[in-house]
This record gives sequence, structure tokens and C-alpha cells, in this order.
Amino acid sequence: MDHYTVKEYTTGEAIKEGDLVTVVGGVLLMADAVTEKPVGIATEAAISGAKCSVQVDGVYNYARTDGSGTTIAPGDMLSPSATDGVMVAHAGTATHVYAAQSLEDSAAATDRTAVKICAAIPA
Repeated sequence: MDHYTVKEYTTGEAIKEGDLVTVVGGVLLMADAVTEKPVGIATEAAISGAKCSVQVDGVYNYARTDGSGTTIAPGDMLSPSATDGVMVAHAGTATHVYAAQSLEDSAAATDRTAVKICAAIPA
């Protein structure tokens, strides 16, 4: 049985299913900087101004990841990348925020990977 929490937000831009997302000024946006504090992963695509469901905890099987620069392995902590809504592995620095833990390998720029969502944790 799956156990996870989903919240609904109004979007401030177009969101893709599997995007790592954050809330800024009361609207949902794609997380696109290593310092952003993500709230979860979008479970559906939505146009700007529409409602969008976001999974905020548990395991999500379709997260957008990029393992092309640094290969992602199971257990790696993932952070937002500079690419809208995509997560990457990195060697933690004080400016990075972890958003999820990888449960699968990823070596391509356009992978969809199972991850365990965690609270935005400073690296």
C-alpha cells in the first residue's frame, strides 16, 4: 500500500509531471536553483494559473533527474539543478539544498527516476 501526502497549489508557470517544485509568493514554480527549498514533486502537468497536485513525501517513481554530469546512484542525495524542475546529485556545499534520495541509477540528462522525497535539508 502506498503512503504519501499530496497537496494542491496554484501554479505561477507551466509545470511538467515529475518536476521538482517550490512555492514562491504563494504560487507553485519549478525549482531551478540549488538554493531553492522544494516542497515536493508535481504529480501532473499544469498550465500557469491552474491547480497542480504535488506529492510532498513518500516515494515518487517518475521524478525528472539528470545523471549526465554526475552519475546518480541509489542512495545519492539529490538537489534542484539550474534546469527547471530537474534534480541532480552533487558533493554537498553550504549553498545546496537536498530534496530527495535516489532509489535508482541515472546516467542520462532526461531520466525518470524513483526517489524518496525528503524535507528541504541544507547540505
